Amino acid sequence: MLSFIKNINQFKNALIDYYELYRNAFFKAMTESIEQEHSPQNLMKNVFCGIKFCANEGITEITDYEVVENIFTLMEFVKSMIKELTPNQLMQIFPVDKVYDGERWGVKDYYSTMESLNQHGLDTPIGESVDDILWDYMNRDIKDFQCNLLWIINRVYRANIGGDIVKEWADSVGIPTYRKHTDSITGKEYMIDSNGKTKPLKKPRPRHLKLI
Repeated sequence: MLSFIKNINQFKNALIDYYELYRNAFFKAMTESIEQEHSPQNLMKNVFCGIKFCANEGITEITDYEVVENIFTLMEFVKSMIKELTPNQLMQIFPVDKVYDGERWGVKDYYSTMESLNQHGLDTPIGESVDDILWDYMNRDIKDFQCNLLWIINRVYRANIGGDIVKEWADSVGIPTYRKHTDSITGKEYMIDSNGKTKPLKKPRPRHLKLI
């Protein structure tokens, strides 16, 4: 695992500026855990650095399938470490976001997260409930980690079985899906939904430009 982390240079070009920071921090934390006596503090440090490393948005830009498989192995390893934590320990390193209007919009928030954690037991090791707890957890880094993991799983599924698990699920419940298309002549980009309908793709205005 350590040699994999050190030799994952193919992944570097796909990531934003935080790649080196969290890659080095994760490798250092893992090395310290091996060299020193295993402790809850070291475990929490490993989980923090692992989540921050794997939550990087550049993961979805990876094109090399071998790297995709390696990242999947790494993310599953991070999850195996989370299993050893209790919800209280997880909250110490990734505090629950202070968002309280989830019931109004039908989404998870601080209250729904705490309800899920309390049902599990705040001082009970997460164990095999890791997937349920992470998906119920309201925290930006945890959410990015989970979204990246879903993207990685989908890539592995497409390569080995074919199809798209997200699209298959969306089609089964009647949710439209979209794909981006670029006109070969004009270069304009637009979205095509699962029914063949198109709509223009609006790009965000650069921050340094202001509407007058």
